[in-house]
Amino acid sequence: MSSSTNAIFTGSSTYSTDFQNLITRAVSIASLPITQLTNEKTTLSDQSNEIATLGGKFSALQSALQGIDQTLSASYVANSSDTSVVTASVSAGAVESNYSIQVSDMGAYSTMMTGTWTASGGTGDPYQLWIGTTEYCVNAADNSAASVASAINSNYGNLVHAAVVNVGSASQPDYRISLQSATLTSAQLDLRDGTTSVAAMQTAGRPAQYEIDGSGNTVSSDTRTVNIATGVTLTIVGQSDTAANVSVTQSTAGLGSALANFATAYNAAVSELGAQHGQSAGPLQGDSIVSQLSSVLSGIAPAVETTPA
Repeated sequence: MSSSTNAIFTGSSTYSTDFQNLITRAVSIASLPITQLTNEKTTLSDQSNEIATLGGKFSALQSALQGIDQTLSASYVANSSDTSVVTASVSAGAVESNYSIQVSDMGAYSTMMTGTWTASGGTGDPYQLWIGTTEYCVNAADNSAASVASAINSNYGNLVHAAVVNVGSASQPDYRISLQSATLTSAQLDLRDGTTSVAAMQTAGRPAQYEIDGSGNTVSSDTRTVNIATGVTLTIVGQSDTAANVSVTQSTAGLGSALANFATAYNAAVSELGAQHGQSAGPLQGDSIVSQLSSVLSGIAPAVETTPA
């Protein structure tokens, strides 16, 4: 009797070989779906890896584009001919330009100081903060100068700044509450305990006043930081009978490096997409994502070519 260690069916029947072949064929047919699924899994895995690779290439390209934008924004610089009158800074949106600014009044903050502060016991008195003709209630925890100043700052810090100052010596302190308006304003400050003012000194402020490009139009501002054009901010530091000139220019420093980074990232993305075409095409051959990303690249190149040097 013959035997085989590899055959599923063994025996001396004349049909044993045919039966063995039939079994082998049936097993092969039954294995086809498994083989197909394995191949599909491999294909999907390869496609997923390639998409991740393309994602990295396009992410680098996006960073390079942002680098160009940031370089262009940062490449503008502003210079003032008289920094004792105004200083200048630029931000996004600035363009090359020249301005003249004449500051006739740098403005002042309204101030007030109480007399010597003597705190009575018990809960806080009904204090009122007055800014011009507007009254604000001050609810302090007690009548100490620190509590009253803290209550003012907590509730009205956007309008006025309060501080406790010692105008005496360390051995003989003289504590008082000092107020200063948050903006350049002519509104007078006052602090009242009930109906009685506790102010010892009061000084009304005034807005800053300036004129741009000899327009003949005097602008009043409640702040010394003014925006005179998109991306151009001036800080008033003094006043003068003559105008100060502010120039905004663009520097190309750093732009060459940003463009080189873009070229490297762009070429890498083009090469990776190109590898999905041809006889030895990658796993995304024929996939619509390849044509979509190619269209994206086609749209980016002309936009960068028009970037000012």
